[in-house]
Amino acid sequence: MQRLGATVCALVVGLLLLSGCKVDVTVTIASDSLGAGRVVLDAVLDLDAASAFAGPVGQSADRIDRIDLADLRKAGWEGPGLQRRTTGSATFSLHHRFTTTDEANALLAQLSATDGPFGQLTLTRSRSPMFTTITLRGPGDFRRGLDAFGDAKIAALTGSGAFGLSETEVLRQTNAADINDVLMVKVMSDLVGTRATWSLPVGKATPIRSSGQQTQWATIGGAAAALATLALFVALRSRTDAP
Repeated sequence: MQRLGATVCALVVGLLLLSGCKVDVTVTIASDSLGAGRVVLDAVLDLDAASAFAGPVGQSADRIDRIDLADLRKAGWEGPGLQRRTTGSATFSLHHRFTTTDEANALLAQLSATDGPFGQLTLTRSRSPMFTTITLRGPGDFRRGLDAFGDAKIAALTGSGAFGLSETEVLRQTNAADINDVLMVKVMSDLVGTRATWSLPVGKATPIRSSGQQTQWATIGGAAAALATLALFVALRSRTDAP
């Protein structure tokens, strides 16, 4: 799996915040019982953000300010990218498929640095005679604040810090009282049909744990058939041995 010069969320969130725009980001991890699925990154841009970054209404674009999304495309991220809605707002959406939980964890590592909000999320698959279980566990660690999205490539572009802006400067540009009014991040899971959602407030660590199970009906059916065969054999043997 190709490595990126900057983490995915740093590319998206960092430059949106630089413009003084409010950002609503959702990361979704979906997996079936085989450990295959996709990681989805969605962002909703308000009218100001859409005007700053998106093209004409109804069109999509593969650029966000000075960052070309070609690196993400080469790394296997697919989707419409940045797209202007008819209402004037915009959405940003990319997804990446995986076939194993190891691949899923490599993708989660691309979303943020190790000590970022998604850096400690892991997807695991376990099996027992009766069930296959897919589990997502955290935490979603946002205690470092905006620095959690720190990235060398973004720093080089901005000239200082993770984004070149402090939390105070972001609040000033957006005229907001709290950073959580500017940046809203959610994690959603869809594991074998079991769904859960968590909000990740900036400045806190949020426990994340959810599991989905699939019953191994083939195994259960095989065991039941074996027991039925054994019972029939015992019954026939009893008749044969009867005086």
